[in-house]
Amino acid sequence: LKDETTAAKPKEFKYENWPEWETSVYIYLSSVLNTLGVPLAYVIRKDDIDVIELDPRTKQMIDNAPLAGAVFRNDSTRVLSLLRSLVNGTDAEVWMKGSNCGRVAMQQLQSHYDGDAEADKRKKGAEADLKALFYKHEAVFPFEKYINRMKKCFNVMEKYKKPYYEEDKVNYLLDKIQTTHAGVRTHVDICRASYSKSFTQASTYLSREISRMFPTSNVSSAQFGKGKKRDSRNVSEVGRNGGRGGRGGRGRGGRGGNHNGNGNVVNGVDISDPTRYFSKEEWSKLDGDTRKRILENPDRANKKKARAGSNVSSIVTASEEEQNRLVASIINGVMNASAQNVAPPESVQVPPSRHGSRVSAIKFQPSQSRTDASANDNRSQISGISYDHLGNRL
Repeated sequence: LKDETTAAKPKEFKYENWPEWETSVYIYLSSVLNTLGVPLAYVIRKDDIDVIELDPRTKQMIDNAPLAGAVFRNDSTRVLSLLRSLVNGTDAEVWMKGSNCGRVAMQQLQSHYDGDAEADKRKKGAEADLKALFYKHEAVFPFEKYINRMKKCFNVMEKYKKPYYEEDKVNYLLDKIQTTHAGVRTHVDICRASYSKSFTQASTYLSREISRMFPTSNVSSAQFGKGKKRDSRNVSEVGRNGGRGGRGGRGRGGRGGNHNGNGNVVNGVDISDPTRYFSKEEWSKLDGDTRKRILENPDRANKKKARAGSNVSSIVTASEEEQNRLVASIINGVMNASAQNVAPPESVQVPPSRHGSRVSAIKFQPSQSRTDASANDNRSQISGISYDHLGNRL
């Protein structure tokens, strides 16, 4: 076929991928035009079902193109050539044998692979996959693969007239998430409360939030297991035959830094308490993922607010102590001046402290001049007496 479009050519036929393979053929032929500008998908159209979503104009051309005549025969030959190239050497080839029409060849494949017996097998297979499908953490089975696998199962059930309600899809999605990670569990609860009516919205929300928490594909199991050694049986995906998905559940863990065995030390920095203060030197040793986890820890924000409140209290206390010292200094100065027969001012204005507060003006009555000898003799003793901010002798 002449490549007249940027759409990818379908892959070789595989029995287990029949629903996806059929859809990919429709997508490809919908973007390849004949001599009249009509998509070749009209040759294999299904009159009672829309295989893929198309814009109204394209759909109208596909639905109304005639299935007879010279143009159709030429287009049918092109479609047949494509199908033969895709099923060559596979089991599907025998079901097309003897066909000289692209439309008839596709109908023969659909009759077999969408027949009652095959449909029942695929529905049972999809139900078994849904039952065995779980998400535990990124190191074994990434969330994106988890939702794609689940979506594939739902598509099979819908194709064979046994669709799930949206609420049931969301329940499957959330109930199958079995992780102890606090952040993931929080978003699962949010999703259940906000997106319970749409599988697409729910899966999109969780995919976005989980990718933010774990932006790299190599995620350490310590991030999910809270520092505990991962059990090799911690499997996220189990096939219908009891086999394990992925690579046996032995992820390598994160490469963002030199982590110790229990996940509490990274590059020599203790991160067991993410709410504590980290010095500039410690912070520079941490990798990006670890910094992100520390900054996004909800307890850290609460503790930071508590520290800020404590600092305010200490500032207020310091301000009061400063004012008390000022008042005591004034009282001591006045008393010493009185002892030296120096009249103090009638009032003293204390300058505002650095925190903006001001001590009220302190008024004094001038002392009577002391003329008796005993007062003169005791001046040195009086001048040595100190007072606090309330005027009490110390």
